[in-house]
Amino acid sequence: MADPAPSKQLISSDYESRGLDYCHFCGLKYNVGARIPRIIVGCGHTFCTFCLSYFLRNNKIKCPLCRKMLKGVDSVDKLPLNFNILYEIVT
Repeated sequence: MADPAPSKQLISSDYESRGLDYCHFCGLKYNVGARIPRIIVGCGHTFCTFCLSYFLRNNKIKCPLCRKMLKGVDSVDKLPLNFNILYEIVT
């Protein structure tokens, strides 16, 4: 009988230890105020509401990470919230 596979190291689900608790553009931690984590639809990258407001031009947002263009954005407040990160913030 073969030996069982070596145990795999568990991936941490803690957003802070994985560096997912802050906006990767401004470097500030997400919060429930101006730095709410929002998802750019299409590429799935998350940035804070404040930074996304900076990138909103002519109803378009270009993702600062992958450069994918999202068109038809009236307001960054209409972009979906990243509930996974938001949940980590409020708990």
